[in-house]
Amino acid sequence: MALRAAVTADMDAGLLPFCTVTTLGTTATGAVDPLEPVTDLCRGVGMWHHADGAWGGLGAGVPALASHYAGVGGLDSLGPV
Repeated sequence: MALRAAVTADMDAGLLPFCTVTTLGTTATGAVDPLEPVTDLCRGVGMWHHADGAWGGLGAGVPALASHYAGVGGLDSLGPV
């Protein structure tokens, strides 16, 4: 995962990454980031995981799209949906 590599590189350089922000449906395309692996990474290194729902967060209520929102309960915070 590119995020893990970036966090590791920052930590190896003496930096302290503190937060990751994922999306739950971008306004332009409805893209959804994989929440569970990002949350796992964040928990492992002590980072905060925030997700922005934009309009796409409403997709959680659509049965065909609901699996894309798995792990939303594990977020530290959630932006507007």
